[in-house]
Amino acid sequence: MQFNGRTARERAEDVAALKRKQAARPQPAQAPAAESKEAIIDEVLAGIDERQQFLAAMVAAGRGGQYEDLIKGEIAEKLVMLQRLGVDTRPGRRR
Repeated sequence: MQFNGRTARERAEDVAALKRKQAARPQPAQAPAAESKEAIIDEVLAGIDERQQFLAAMVAAGRGGQYEDLIKGEIAEKLVMLQRLGVDTRPGRRR
């Protein structure tokens, strides 16, 4: 029997060669999950802080009403992200 003009044995050899080639390819180094989770949490917290600072600046400039709903919505989204990562987001709680 032939597969695209090649015998089953030739096809099996092709597959084996492809697997060897893929196995020889260097794999990218991955950070441990705990470190990357911590980095994500830190990034989200920094984003929340930045949004709060922006809103405070806009309120001080008399333009808070223009941005308040938008910024509070963005902060709420970030809080949901933190909750999904297992962070207690209740007021007064530290991680």
